[in-house]
Amino acid sequence: MAGLGEMMSKQHSAVLLCSLLLASLLTSIPATAAGPPAQIVISTPSTTISSDGVLQMEATLYDALNNVVDGEITWSASNGTIEPSGLF
Repeated sequence: MAGLGEMMSKQHSAVLLCSLLLASLLTSIPATAAGPPAQIVISTPSTTISSDGVLQMEATLYDALNNVVDGEITWSASNGTIEPSGLF
């Protein structure tokens, strides 16, 4: 019959093995792929510009789960010109 120390050692080994298997499983699960763009957030510095001034804007696309997604952004302006980089 196994002694208490030997049983504890086997339990410890079993727990360690389960922990290692779980860690291995978790690192092999692929990250969720981002979905299609669902919203766009346009960031500008909080400022007032003069009629001959410029303003740099930045746009970030997010999917429905708030993951940042890649995508092409086409800027347009009705009163002035805006460059593809978001410089107005």
